[in-house]
Amino acid sequence: MSILRDRAGWAEEDGDFATVTITMPAPRHLVMAGSGELYADALARQAEVTIAGSGTIETPDLAIAALEISIAGSGSYRASGRADALELSIAGSGSAKLKRLRVDSAEVSIAGSGDADFSSNGEVRANILGSGNVTVRGGATCKVNSFGSGTLKCKRGEAA
Repeated sequence: MSILRDRAGWAEEDGDFATVTITMPAPRHLVMAGSGELYADALARQAEVTIAGSGTIETPDLAIAALEISIAGSGSYRASGRADALELSIAGSGSAKLKRLRVDSAEVSIAGSGDADFSSNGEVRANILGSGNVTVRGGATCKVNSFGSGTLKCKRGEAA
């Protein structure tokens, strides 16, 4: 499904913006291209989230097996809950604000100044090219390959 605007835009004369509400099964893919905000109550057990541009996607209270996130640009993704496996890729200054998301294992790739924050007690591998930062809360075993000033911080003892 695509939701597009005509040349006149979304704003009404009084400045209100359009809100589109859709009822459907839990999606496997969420894609945001450009700016805007997308909120989804649930995702399928194996899900992909893609942001290209400055948009924001939020998915609270997840309980899924695999989550793949791709952010290109300055966009941001917020989520909470639980995922067995996380695969996260950020190219640019985007952010993955997942402080309240607990994962069993994660593979993270950042090229640029992007930031990621999540919880794990499992294995976390990160490849950082540039000044990006990854913060992992919990008892994770962390391994990093870093080229530039980027860091992987494993904050042991903080709740996962």
